[in-house]
Amino acid sequence: MKIGDGATIQMYSDRRAATIIDISPSNKTITIQEDNAELLNRDELKTNPGGFSANIQGSQKYKFSKDLNGQIAIAKKHKDGKFYSQGNRIVVGERQHFYDFNF
Repeated sequence: MKIGDGATIQMYSDRRAATIIDISPSNKTITIQEDNAELLNRDELKTNPGGFSANIQGSQKYKFSKDLNGQIAIAKKHKDGKFYSQGNRIVVGERQHFYDFNF
């Protein structure tokens, strides 16, 4: 784990891409900043009636870039060895984004 590595904020079914911008000397606290995530294949996703508004099918593909104004969060390592911030699990080393259009 190092500054600049990707991170994923897991929020129920949604995921938000982020970057590690600071690490405490103890490696028990990290600071992350949300990235820009541009959906590249909106036209390929299939919309069907259902759910709250519609049922969207297909794999979302994103292009990530640094967001200088992205939300900043501090995550702490828990006894289980995983990082958490405001009740959300932070996966270190993976940059993923997913928006659940079905809610």
